[in-house]
Parts: sequence; structure tokens; C-alpha cells
Amino acid sequence: MNSILIINLILILIILLVDGTFETSIDLGSCSTFAIMAGTAVSFDGVQTTISIGSVGVSPGTAITGNYVVNDGTVEDNSAGAIQCSTDNIVAYNQASTMVCSNQLSNSDLTGLTLQPGVYCTVSGLMSISAATVTLDGLGDVNAVWIFQTASTLITSTGTSINLINGAKANNVFWAV
Repeated sequence: MNSILIINLILILIILLVDGTFETSIDLGSCSTFAIMAGTAVSFDGVQTTISIGSVGVSPGTAITGNYVVNDGTVEDNSAGAIQCSTDNIVAYNQASTMVCSNQLSNSDLTGLTLQPGVYCTVSGLMSISAATVTLDGLGDVNAVWIFQTASTLITSTGTSINLINGAKANNVFWAV
């Protein structure tokens, strides 16, 4: 009986590994309505940044600076909503940052890459997208998930875009910085 159970578990693991899909989402709690949430400060440098959907928040810090517009959301500057999101953000960050990195990138610049679902990290601890497009290919799976882990810094430039294709959804893309 035990050997049958072990064989069944091994088969399930093999099927999961062969399938190749990655569908472990991150529970954002109250942060699900935020486009950007930071602990110390949010700084929009250079040309105007437009946040189309979602709030921008900071807590326990209070600095949201620079040239930005929030179209469909609010600015939460250490408000009750930002404080709750800050607590939930710690849980979500810990979940995302401790997932096993299945795709270690030798180059920290994601520019021009087409990436399938999975957990991505860099050797340098830095990730950047330099004024170009990164494409996330959902492979026809609307539940596909991408998690990007970087130890210290995420840099984007003017003109940076993330192209979602073949079922990829923005609410299934997570950045643990």
C-alpha cells in the first residue's frame, strides 16, 4: 500500500514537472487595489508617470514625490489603507521572495526578452528594463504567474513596457524587490 502511494506521488510530481506551467499566485490581501506600494518612499523621476489603474501608497514612510498622475485610484500617504497594506505587503513579499528561483538570469537587463511563467532572479541582485519591451507569454494559460526576485533594485526607463500575450494577465505578475 505504501509503495503504491509513493509511486502515485512520484507520478504526480513528474506530471507537474513535465507540464511546466507555473500557477502559484501571491495573496496580496488589502494590497490588491494598489498599483504601487512602498515602505519608505515612492519617487517618480523624469517625465510624467501615469498610473492607469490602482492606488499608490507608502507606509510607514510618507514620501510620494515627482511627476505622476493617478487615473483610477488614490494616493495613500500613510493612511489607514496604506498601513493595512503595509502589513499585508510584508506577508506577500515574504511569500514571493522565498519561492525557489527556477530561472536564474545571467544578465540583469530584461530588455527584449520573451519570458514564460515562472520565478526569475538575477545573479547581481539588480533587474532593469531599458526603454524597451519585455514580453510575458502565458502559453494560453490565463492563470500563468511570473515572479521576479531582486535583492536590491528594479530600474525602468522612459518607454519601458511589458507586453502580455497568450493569456498573460497583469494581476499575475509580481515583483519582489
